[in-house]
Amino acid sequence: QFLQTHQPRKMEGFLVTFEKACCDLQSSVPHEREIGNSILIQIRNSDKALEYAQHVLQNSLLPLAQLQATLTLNTVLIRDFQITSAEIHQQLISYLLAHLYEKSESLRSDISTQIMRAVAILVKLSWFRWNAEQKKHFFSNIEKLISD
Repeated sequence: QFLQTHQPRKMEGFLVTFEKACCDLQSSVPHEREIGNSILIQIRNSDKALEYAQHVLQNSLLPLAQLQATLTLNTVLIRDFQITSAEIHQQLISYLLAHLYEKSESLRSDISTQIMRAVAILVKLSWFRWNAEQKKHFFSNIEKLISD
């Protein structure tokens, strides 16, 4: 998992901040929308953006926050692909597929679509970098999901 070194209280505070920023995006007050957007851009540009997005997906019950987390994932995956290890890519694919499977009944379709988009981006960009064992690992994850 990506949250190997997180501090629980710090991440709880982060989640509250992220969810508030998402709500601010829908505010009728322009200044609040600007603040919310600014916070989300800062998070998306941080070097821990993947960790933060995963934390939101795992812990937030707010659909707008889940959607923003998936949009962050998709942006960061493309931006940072070359500097992120193949192992991290595989862990993220496994996590996203498991999350999609576990939450399939409760996720909104736009969130599920963005999660599948993240998986597709990772697979597409990783495929020719993977060795035979990594490809086998990917297919075993798919087999596990469809066999349940």
